[in-house]
Amino acid sequence: MGNGDDRELGEASPAPAPHAKPSVDELQRRFFFQKPRDADAIDRHEQVSLLTFELAQSLCLFCYPGRQLSLALTALEEVRMRANASIACDDPRPAAGPPACQ
Repeated sequence: MGNGDDRELGEASPAPAPHAKPSVDELQRRFFFQKPRDADAIDRHEQVSLLTFELAQSLCLFCYPGRQLSLALTALEEVRMRANASIACDDPRPAAGPPACQ
């Protein structure tokens, strides 16, 4: 057709490759509480909470009340959640026992 596509007009595109379904282990890691594995992990969770709390307080001081502040605080809650998930599930250190997230 002149554009590098060898298909005839009206011919269907090939179906995209199917996505692999997550394993049971992956689902458990993603949807169950992961107990902090040691004092270092607990400290990291506490530091994330403190940092996000302090930023939330600052935002409340500097921003006007309304939808945008509400959305900013909601986004900050997501930041906290994802940071804590990283601490709980992406720790590269070798585990003393079974992996916390499996």
